[in-house]
Amino acid sequence: MYTPFNVNETEDIKTKLLILNHKQYYAQDSSVELSTYYRRNEDHYIYSRENPSAFEAFHETEVKSIALSGRHAQSDSFALNYSTQFITDNIESTTLENNFTSRDYHKISVLPEYRIELQDDQRLTFRLGAAFDDTNRDESDVSLLGDITWNTIKADGSSQTIYLSYAEASQVAGYTAIGGSDSGGLFRSNYDLGRETAKNLELGFALDHETWSLDSAIFYRQDDDLTDWTYSFNSTSARSANAVNIDTVGIEFLAIKRFETIDIITSYTFLNKSEDYGAANIDASFYALNYPDHRVTLGVIWRPIDIIEVRIDNEWRKQEDNALRNGDDDALFTHLTLKVSPEQINGLAIIFAVDNLWDEAFEEIPGTPGRGDQYTLSATYSR
Repeated sequence: MYTPFNVNETEDIKTKLLILNHKQYYAQDSSVELSTYYRRNEDHYIYSRENPSAFEAFHETEVKSIALSGRHAQSDSFALNYSTQFITDNIESTTLENNFTSRDYHKISVLPEYRIELQDDQRLTFRLGAAFDDTNRDESDVSLLGDITWNTIKADGSSQTIYLSYAEASQVAGYTAIGGSDSGGLFRSNYDLGRETAKNLELGFALDHETWSLDSAIFYRQDDDLTDWTYSFNSTSARSANAVNIDTVGIEFLAIKRFETIDIITSYTFLNKSEDYGAANIDASFYALNYPDHRVTLGVIWRPIDIIEVRIDNEWRKQEDNALRNGDDDALFTHLTLKVSPEQINGLAIIFAVDNLWDEAFEEIPGTPGRGDQYTLSATYSR
């Protein structure tokens, strides 16, 4: 789970979640949505199942949130997209040492939209706006948002989309990164961590036909002061929170082919990152630099008869080298699902699933044992 010491770790998590949501449509292409939720997590972690007194930790977290979002179309050519959200949370934990255990978050975003109808069923859409993030403990930040989209819809229902987007985002570090000990333990905090920001520039192209579709994108992302969990060769078992600047270049492709009873879905992703921690005592990363240089997926959905659906998803990845990882840096995962929907009971679905079918031992978190295979039998009913 968290450690490389081959002990039988245990984590008991209990979650209570209450959500209330309402969406109202009005006029033409206009809507407003109100959401609120309450979540309570109780977590009991035991380092060694055979010797619980060696180390155990207790955490209780409460989160309350209310949000309002919507789209108001002033005319056929102009609309206003908007959202606002308030969140408050607090945590009680045996592993946090300072008084930074509660925080309020506020966010407001406004995104005006202007559309131009062109000839031959073509549309050009411009959006440009901003988001404001703030908390009662951190400095605020304003993020720019915008895109230009050229969309063509043909008489046969097929469509073509080209877009160029620029988006900024901001978030603050979590309690484990700033509220625990900075000198001992498995997770070591950093009291100097500030607000994280990201800037993403993306160019995309999409084709959508009746029997096939293709989505593609190339992007450049710049992360500033991103909170990462790192280690040094002097202490490879300890995760230390540190800020890092990362430049990422990526390419994505997703293609879907539909037949009468079979759908085939395949994708490819390429990532390249360059990082700067600004410190000499950081040798490698557990998370931010633990990524696949190349990732290929192939999925097949087969519906032999109306009541049966068989799905197989395969993922091959070539992970970035990491000195702490045991075993290979490449892995093949297969997930198999059988879904049966009996005609006698409308709305009932019985699902049998196998995750990691080949029992791949790849360490997704370097130095931490892989997830192993998992078998699941579940049933859902909805009306």
